[in-house]
Amino acid sequence: MADSANLALPYLEAAQAQKHVTHNEALTLLDACVQLSVSARNVISPTADPRQGERFIIDAAATGIFAGRVNQIAYWDKAGWRFLAPHVGWLAWVANESALFVFDESGWSAFETKLSQLQNLQRLGIGMTADAGNPFAAKLNAILFAARTQSEGGNGDLRLTLNKQYPGSSVSQIYQTAWSARAETGLMGDDKFRIKVSDDGANWRVGLEIDPASGAVGFSGGAAGVPGLRFLGDQDTGLANVAADALSFVAGGVERARADGDGFFSDDFAGNRYRLGIGALVSDASQTRVLSASDDGRIICFTSSLPVSVVAPAGLRVGFSCACIQCGAGVLSFSGGIDVSIGHVENAFRSGGRHASVSLLATASNSFVLAGALVS
Repeated sequence: MADSANLALPYLEAAQAQKHVTHNEALTLLDACVQLSVSARNVISPTADPRQGERFIIDAAATGIFAGRVNQIAYWDKAGWRFLAPHVGWLAWVANESALFVFDESGWSAFETKLSQLQNLQRLGIGMTADAGNPFAAKLNAILFAARTQSEGGNGDLRLTLNKQYPGSSVSQIYQTAWSARAETGLMGDDKFRIKVSDDGANWRVGLEIDPASGAVGFSGGAAGVPGLRFLGDQDTGLANVAADALSFVAGGVERARADGDGFFSDDFAGNRYRLGIGALVSDASQTRVLSASDDGRIICFTSSLPVSVVAPAGLRVGFSCACIQCGAGVLSFSGGIDVSIGHVENAFRSGGRHASVSLLATASNSFVLAGALVS
């Protein structure tokens, strides 16, 4: 009598007597192996009171009637124990472990150990339930990513890529405490990399920003009491940006000095400023120069061969200073504008000749003093 190729089900023969016997045998075999679910695996001896149709996977150390039937499925029929030899690819649910197992040349193994690919999953939850808003969700205490080595077919590198669709979109990582956000890093709303922090999950402050075009790094300006760039061990000491175009030096939570965008330094914040470093050297070939705020701290070389008039106008700050050098043949004559006084210890207001150097200093509002190589 012929049997089927895979499950060895007996075929009915032509003109066979008692066909129901053969047919029922085939049904019994199907009932034993289709939708396979066993009570347990690694069983070494028959249970004392098996249920009708109950199935087990036999262990290599089995004894008695189970001996020599490693990995086979034993199922209880009214007539006694019957056995099925599994084929490669068979799946079995093991009830007492609530796990799915697969059979191959090495025996029965947990199904998940045989998976090499999971493609196009709609959701995946690890230790928790994924949902539409979080299609991948995991509740863990540690995550490890390791580079695939060259001996394993990799190149030894490991890169994590996060991609957004448009420059105006966001790609970031959010850090939370008790489900309330406290920090965020990434490209938020543009292509600048930022680190933002919040103490309540609603109000955010940018601590660091990197421009993608220049690589320039920006920090929070902070305040006099809380400098934007400070020391971990002394958090009220550092640098702050408390005014436009100004860098403040903060110590002990107090602004101690300030450098401004005009190149001046101040430590009393009462309008008194000092030029930082050596002033710029500029050349002037004209015969008249009305000084301006931009000349504060400058060295001006007058190259005209004709007489030159240098005028100090009203409105220049107290502390304004500049140096004037007669670089040409033209003598320099100094005077004050409307409502401006200008003085010299000997009432001399003309440069003393070529290469003569004269300094001009605003000692009070609209009041200047001359010093240097002057003649009357």
